[in-house]
Amino acid sequence: MSNTAVRVNKTSLIEKGELASQDVAESGLSLERSGVETSKVFDSKLWVQLTSILAANFLISKLWLSLPYFAEIRPQLYIVSGIIFSAFSLVALIISQAGLFRSALSSLRSARLEASILEVLAILVGSGLLILQWAQGSWEDLFFANQIIVLSLFLLCLEQHFCRMYDGSLRKITDTDLLARASLVEVFGSSSSGEIDRQAGTKLLNPGELKAGQVYQREGGNIIPADSIVLVGVAEVLERTLSGRGVLRVKNAGAPVFAGSEVVRGTLLLRVERALEDSVFSTCQVHMNQVFRESDLDREAVKKKTALPALGILFVALFVSIYWFRAGLQISQILPITASILFLGTALRMLRIVPDLYRVTTSNLFFSGFLPPLHAQWKSLVGRSRAVLLLDSSEKLNSVSVVEVQLLDDRVSEEQIGAILYAMASKTNRSIDAALTEFICQEQESIELFDAQSFGEYGSKGLCAAI
Repeated sequence: MSNTAVRVNKTSLIEKGELASQDVAESGLSLERSGVETSKVFDSKLWVQLTSILAANFLISKLWLSLPYFAEIRPQLYIVSGIIFSAFSLVALIISQAGLFRSALSSLRSARLEASILEVLAILVGSGLLILQWAQGSWEDLFFANQIIVLSLFLLCLEQHFCRMYDGSLRKITDTDLLARASLVEVFGSSSSGEIDRQAGTKLLNPGELKAGQVYQREGGNIIPADSIVLVGVAEVLERTLSGRGVLRVKNAGAPVFAGSEVVRGTLLLRVERALEDSVFSTCQVHMNQVFRESDLDREAVKKKTALPALGILFVALFVSIYWFRAGLQISQILPITASILFLGTALRMLRIVPDLYRVTTSNLFFSGFLPPLHAQWKSLVGRSRAVLLLDSSEKLNSVSVVEVQLLDDRVSEEQIGAILYAMASKTNRSIDAALTEFICQEQESIELFDAQSFGEYGSKGLCAAI
């Protein structure tokens, strides 16, 4: 088994389409700084404006209109409040969506385009109904419907804004063309031809020092001993709420290495043991690419999951309104019911992000841009169901690749994991010695590395990782 020079303390980042090599420590800090800045998120103009709208609604309806002095001018207050609230809502929407429209129009594949159009339609429809109601002079119905529409808008913008916050920690990575060029090969350093750079590397003598989240410094040598265990790192997939896209990261390098257009709902741990041959890197790269390409989260499914239900709510409300109007009901009778449909539909759509909200807020994703690196911190966030997958090593490989799938929840079935393995094997012409060893459903304190002899038939193939 030959020794191989591998550059572990270097990583390749892609910014604006160009490769920029940096030290691991520097790249880690820069990536952490490139995450979501929470002060800007929570101090945004959108929040201030929407909160002001709701506060004004409450004050006018609960305080001002209850005073005897305003009894004579109550209709005028209804008119003014309707115009002001509709205008404020439209301004808040335009400000909040300006940047989103630019990015959506530049890429028609984005599912956010439909969501943005939905918000505009909701505002225009709501404002139009208010104007019609105003023309008929039913002031109390006007104000009641205005309150419901504004509250519906607030919930809709809250959902969209939360989804953008959830995506924000990844947007700086995915929007800089990381999609196809970054790979596991680049994490360890490679030339333009894709070959491993043998002129730089790190000598890792103590396997016990190889921990996820740790930054390894150059020690002067460029040889990794054949009897050393090399823990490549924890590679995670973060599901994006709106578009379903994710980023694969190697945590101990502190840098993103792959962004997939379709991702598997889960978290992946990748380990490479023994000597690190060029073929190991190329094989791992192909494996990870195929995992994402074979995912069932295609773009059409994402659109059906996000924008289409919202459009459905709007069309149902419009259809009901038109039907009742043709049946002879007055707009003053139709408007409150239509607004209630919009409100309830938006509230129901909000329920689907509650699990994501809990998981993201408890994972410090808002504050650091990526999940905490320590296993003890993030294992409770991804659930207790785990599967250990062993991939057989072909004759040209001198090591065993062990992939562990950390399931976010129990909805990821054994069949789905098997499909992932099948895709990895069929696309790389490699056999799978053990498609699925077992599900481990009990919680463990840490990931342990076992000697090859303790792993039975896999003893001749190198050290394997287990939980």
